[in-house]
Amino acid sequence: MGERREPNGDPREEHAWARELLGPYVLGALDPEEEQAVERHLTGCAACRNEERGLRETHERLAGVSIAASSAPPDLKARTLGTLPQSGGNRGATPAETARDGRGLLSPVRRAVAAAVLLLLLPAGLAVAYWAGLFDRPEMTATLAPTELAPGASGELEVRGSGSDVEANLEVWGLPETGHDEYYELWFGKEGGRVSAGTFAVDDR
Repeated sequence: MGERREPNGDPREEHAWARELLGPYVLGALDPEEEQAVERHLTGCAACRNEERGLRETHERLAGVSIAASSAPPDLKARTLGTLPQSGGNRGATPAETARDGRGLLSPVRRAVAAAVLLLLLPAGLAVAYWAGLFDRPEMTATLAPTELAPGASGELEVRGSGSDVEANLEVWGLPETGHDEYYELWFGKEGGRVSAGTFAVDDR
């Protein structure tokens, strides 16, 4: 997600800082100090508690869906997006139209869902190898396929190493930029289940 700013004691700054970390917090990707700071903020902030709950519910729904590495189930988009609240102003737009409109129209939750659907289509060899925690080859490259949620998007994932010593380099293009409190989530999938590979942001570079 890039470099994380530290709160300066201002309540508004602390709120923005904690909200930015809600995604990694739900994924268990924060260091202990950051996790404790977010939990302290959540005890006194109903808005962030509600957002954290929505992110966690979406993450659990996605994690509980069985996905084949070669293709996502046809009803995945409808089942996932159908459980999320509709935001005003775009009720008539299709998910594909919303994705093409650019940033600002997808909430952090919707961005995470769109990215999850977009980035699921990995070669079975890579997905199965990651699921088992082992890579058969020291280097492997996977091309990420677009979906109708983001038809102009694509990317490439390069993996080096094996076992617990794995380094991955992700490059994406065609995705709307993320704001300071927004993120995409990368998923590896195979028949029988999926695993989150973490979050990332998209800037104008």
